Amino acid sequence: MYNDNNENDSQYRYSGSDIPYNNTNNGSTSNNNTAFSSAPYEAKKHKKHKRGFAKKAALSNKKLQIVCPKRANDLVDEGKALHHCVGSYIDSVAEGKCLIVFVRRVEEPKKPYVTLEVRDGKIAQIHGDRNSEPTEEVQKFVELWSRKVLPMALQSA
Repeated sequence: MYNDNNENDSQYRYSGSDIPYNNTNNGSTSNNNTAFSSAPYEAKKHKKHKRGFAKKAALSNKKLQIVCPKRANDLVDEGKALHHCVGSYIDSVAEGKCLIVFVRRVEEPKKPYVTLEVRDGKIAQIHGDRNSEPTEEVQKFVELWSRKVLPMALQSA
């Protein structure tokens, strides 16, 4: 469980997620329906992309949660649902240039809500539907995640 004494501890839960950031699929990332392969990441020694990232990056409260995509096609689906270009980031993720994570409402964990791009250990972009700015609630949640959880996830992954 993640606890931050400066925040309202009881509303946040940090837990090991079962969502792998990347799965092996015979080293193939040849189409958007395959799982993210660990081979390109390990071959390029992109420490931040190892399998443990999703487990370490998990954070949730009563309303929101961080979810890592399982497959390359998850980025395409996210972009279509939210009418933005995250689907075009598949190669950047596979090459280790950035990470993409999703913010979901706890009551609708499969429904796209807000998308984050992490580059060089920092939030590069955060967008909702049609590139809208996230709500203040989402911004605070993501800010906490980026300060307290993201650095640990990047170091230990």
